[in-house]
Amino acid sequence: MAQKALVTGGAGFIGSHVVDRLLEEGYEVTAVDNLSEGHLENIAHLKRGRVSPIPRMHLRQRIDTSVIL
Repeated sequence: MAQKALVTGGAGFIGSHVVDRLLEEGYEVTAVDNLSEGHLENIAHLKRGRVSPIPRMHLRQRIDTSVIL
């Protein structure tokens, strides 16, 4: 079973590179980004199904982490 990682700012320049590296190392990655500065183009190269989709939400919005993790 792969280890899981949560990357905040996953669509940003640095965050997208962190996601790439974690995937290379075999992690199951969930990326969260409010897209205020990040861009989906930064992670567009990733294969569907290897990274959880980035939900659009406000940072103050409550989320059910049992669904993400």
